[in-house]
Amino acid sequence: MSSVAKPSTQIRALAARDLDAVVAIDAALSGRSRHPYYDRRLAAAQRDAALHVQYAAVEAGELRGFLLARLLEGEFGHAQPALRLEAFGVAPAAQGRGFGTELGKALEQEARRRGVKELRTIASWRQHAVLRDLDHAGWTLDSAQVFDCALSEATLGGPREAPVAARRPSPGDPNDYSAPQSGSDDVLARDLADVTVLRQDD
Repeated sequence: MSSVAKPSTQIRALAARDLDAVVAIDAALSGRSRHPYYDRRLAAAQRDAALHVQYAAVEAGELRGFLLARLLEGEFGHAQPALRLEAFGVAPAAQGRGFGTELGKALEQEARRRGVKELRTIASWRQHAVLRDLDHAGWTLDSAQVFDCALSEATLGGPREAPVAARRPSPGDPNDYSAPQSGSDDVLARDLADVTVLRQDD
């Protein structure tokens, strides 16, 4: 099997009509549908194309792979702009034929066109296939490491998340604005807190 995409491969911008195909490829790779996520990302690119880079790898009219990236401008204290690779995937039946390589080349060319000198992405250390692909494409491990710690068995926003009971304010609670006031607007004043400039010893 050839490791290079066929000459008939076309790399073009993702379009709204590609949504279902992108979701299907991602679901085949991840085991779950993330339709709302991709719907939001494609819609965001339609609203502000200058901040997004989204490509489709197409062969014989069929979507074989996709890539979504977003421009970072100053996030996390970085002074130089960068492109963050948000999501990418190649249909399982089309893997090993160079579609991912062609998508990566298109991203690098767009980065150079924009004067961007750095690409970034994140991946779980358990995603061995993804890490191998990134390594093959010349990506290296960054100095920053992100650690997660689950604080509850229930997933945030999931069906097992316990409902939160509304807290009834106690009498005299300064944050309770539902009770009739005595006519004074002092409780609404925003200048009661002592706000000062940060000092060295802070």
